[in-house]
Amino acid sequence: MKLKKISLKKNQDQLSDSDMKQIRGGAHTSSLCGANGGSSFEYLYTCYTTFPGGTKSTGNVCATDSNNAKAKAMQSLLGSGFEHEEFNKINIKCD
Repeated sequence: MKLKKISLKKNQDQLSDSDMKQIRGGAHTSSLCGANGGSSFEYLYTCYTTFPGGTKSTGNVCATDSNNAKAKAMQSLLGSGFEHEEFNKINIKCD
């Protein structure tokens, strides 16, 4: 599967393929996701990200629950060039 890269309006950054892993699927088991520490399994979640200025992105992340998926998506965006105020305006919903 080829992942698209998006350009962010203000920062002109591009998300790498690893950043895009956070973004497709609906929570279900997948060979892409494994056991997390042996006892709890990770599921494939679809995350929908809206950036300041309206740019939208969708992708996959393996996580134990939707809150964990959202946290992983936010973590992947740290250091992406957003100022603190802009970073706080990024909206991520995972299901």
